[in-house]
Amino acid sequence: MAHWICSNTIAYLIALRFQPTPVFDLLARQDGLDLPSLEEVREEEPLRVEDAMQTWGFTPLRGEESASQAQAELARNPSPWLLLHDPESGWHLVSREELLAKLTAAPPGFPLAKVFAPRPVPVVYPDQSLETPLRHIGERPFLPVVHRANPARLVGIVSRDDVLRTYARPAEPAGSSSGTESGPA
Repeated sequence: MAHWICSNTIAYLIALRFQPTPVFDLLARQDGLDLPSLEEVREEEPLRVEDAMQTWGFTPLRGEESASQAQAELARNPSPWLLLHDPESGWHLVSREELLAKLTAAPPGFPLAKVFAPRPVPVVYPDQSLETPLRHIGERPFLPVVHRANPARLVGIVSRDDVLRTYARPAEPAGSSSGTESGPA
């Protein structure tokens, strides 16, 4: 057995010395395919939620707000979808139409959390893999991205299109940053 291990190791080292590129890689390149090596894949920076997320330009509604306060906020927010945070049930994604219909039927001082049936949505964190939102988004237009230490604090939102657009961007070489490049003079 020891002879077999020794002879295989010597054969491997000789082959590596005279043929540094594996035969299968040469054949793939000959056919027009350039497959990344495992080392190249390991060196790539993983894409994270923070690479794809957008800022949410509106103040999220709070479950403790009154129905009248929520209606005032709706007047400032033209978005078809609204984010609502309730300390007890978490983050919710509510359509504008649904919320308006329920708010008109609610007494003005009634807490917003009691106006609708809770349907919490999954949240993602900025440091999670970019695959995470794809597993949880379902038919929702976007997911809230929250601060890991304070899940009540909204950091941004991420949609399926944001994730796909980020995957479609050309990869930057490891160690480079997009802010340090200069354009043509």
